Amino acid sequence: FMPNVVRLLIDARDHIQKEKQQQNGENAPKSSKELERRQWMQELRVNAVYCIEVIARSVNKDIFEKDSKKVMNILASTQTLLDSGDPTEEKILDAYSTISRIIGENFGPYLRHVVPPLLRAGVITDDIVKRDSQLQEDDQKNGYEYFEVSVRGVGTSVLAINTSKVEDMFNACLRLGEYARGSPKSFNPYLQETVKMICPLIEFKHSPRVRIPAYQSVSSLVYCAATSNRPSAGNALLVATLPFFNRAAELEEEADYLSVLLASISDSIDEIKQPLDDNSCKLIDNMLVGVLQNCRERLAEYEGRLRDKAAVDEQEREEIQESRIGESKMIGNLNEVIKSLLKNTKNNYLKIFHNRLLRLYSSFLKDDSNEDLQNAGICCLIDVIETVGKHQATMQYSKDLLPLAIAKSTSKSIDVRHSAVYCIGMCAAMLGAEGFAPFYSKAMQGLVKTIESKNEADNGPAADNAISSVGKIAIVMGLKAKKEILGKWISYLPCKHDVIEAKRIHSMLCGFLENESDAKLIYGANNNNIPKLISTIVAILGNDLAEEAVLKKFTRILKNLLQIIGPDGRRRIHGMLNDSKHRAIIQRVWES
Repeated sequence: FMPNVVRLLIDARDHIQKEKQQQNGENAPKSSKELERRQWMQELRVNAVYCIEVIARSVNKDIFEKDSKKVMNILASTQTLLDSGDPTEEKILDAYSTISRIIGENFGPYLRHVVPPLLRAGVITDDIVKRDSQLQEDDQKNGYEYFEVSVRGVGTSVLAINTSKVEDMFNACLRLGEYARGSPKSFNPYLQETVKMICPLIEFKHSPRVRIPAYQSVSSLVYCAATSNRPSAGNALLVATLPFFNRAAELEEEADYLSVLLASISDSIDEIKQPLDDNSCKLIDNMLVGVLQNCRERLAEYEGRLRDKAAVDEQEREEIQESRIGESKMIGNLNEVIKSLLKNTKNNYLKIFHNRLLRLYSSFLKDDSNEDLQNAGICCLIDVIETVGKHQATMQYSKDLLPLAIAKSTSKSIDVRHSAVYCIGMCAAMLGAEGFAPFYSKAMQGLVKTIESKNEADNGPAADNAISSVGKIAIVMGLKAKKEILGKWISYLPCKHDVIEAKRIHSMLCGFLENESDAKLIYGANNNNIPKLISTIVAILGNDLAEEAVLKKFTRILKNLLQIIGPDGRRRIHGMLNDSKHRAIIQRVWES
């Protein structure tokens, strides 16, 4: 199929060349038939290039590489003949990006065709934005459109923006990032000039259509630098972009845009090979504090609007809820930056975090804070404690956080309850039996209440996390607690609402069953719990609710249980199971 598509593209390319020769001879097409043919050839080019890109995405890399050199040469020669605004160019750029991802460093020789035009397209020019006093009557014909632009600290104004130029800048950021990621060694000679072009676009206040791909490209550029022969190159590039990110974070008002900015910083930190210096960590920390303070103001505004029920209609209520979801996602990405800094600096950032962000997050945990902030505070401290592990600071964080998590484990807010019950299990693991013992009874009361409300709307994931924490507590507190917990714990299983946590819980169950003394506690007096245990394991196997290695272990455990209960017990189990798929699992395991 590819040879036929390439042949069509060659015909369409040759038509452009022939037409340009005619134009040089002042013999441009005049008849409607000639104009119609020109339009048809343009559509042919667009479709041929699109087909090439689809084929490249669909076939095996080794198969496509045989044709890649010929295809790239034809695409490059076609691109040089295109007039400005020809839709074929966008399709060619799409094809380049796809091909670069497929053939990796083998795309290197073609960067000289694609990178220089993109670098030129991404440069900010004086005519991209016009204000009221500069507008001309024919501006709309020349690609300008009116936009209301809102910038934090600046206000809202109506501007005429050259949308064609904005699209060029969007494509430049997007494509250059892709090439830097796909062909890092070959792209390295273009790196310095690309960074010089990208940095001003990070804080381009007139359009998020430019800022967003500029944010996203940075981690790819850092990756490209980090793969060079100089281990510090990735660090140097990231540090060079931080002042631009800092100013952009001050300007952004939309949580969704801030989410992208923070994700890029986190990804970039993950790419570098050396620890960031303290000054850079402090700059990022200062940015995070500012973002979080602004987020608190927005959430307070949303809460105030929701209180005035008479003034808020259903549509506005839904919009506010969407905004709150966006803020939660943004805070999640902010927490990822904190985790990345902790990993990169081998916990040296913890001292900087402790001085400012810890106080800010701790203030979120007060009872008079709204539920979004309470949830954010719990989640951040969970992330910090789990990332750092056992450390003097995180042990203290766990001691301070545990009573609050117990109090919040029955919160009316699903999100706060979810985070709190997970936090209890984490704190138990951190503090150990001696540190957790004073909190054991109250913690279990809150967890059991959440578990036994698992059928309430939306409570399933919180209940699964509570079940997980009960299992962790049994492990931490030892034999006495296991005797109290495990026989009842099996009645809560299987879990299915929070799939990630469910797999951890079922792995925990598998561990208990592989331990002879723990298994006896789960079986119960006179093996009374075994039928329930068998139905639980069958449900886990039938729905892939455990990792592959754990599923194999459960298969062996199930066969052993079927032997324990004997023929009469197997018949009763078979009659208990309503799902034919589950009955088939019993049959297959027994006969294996």
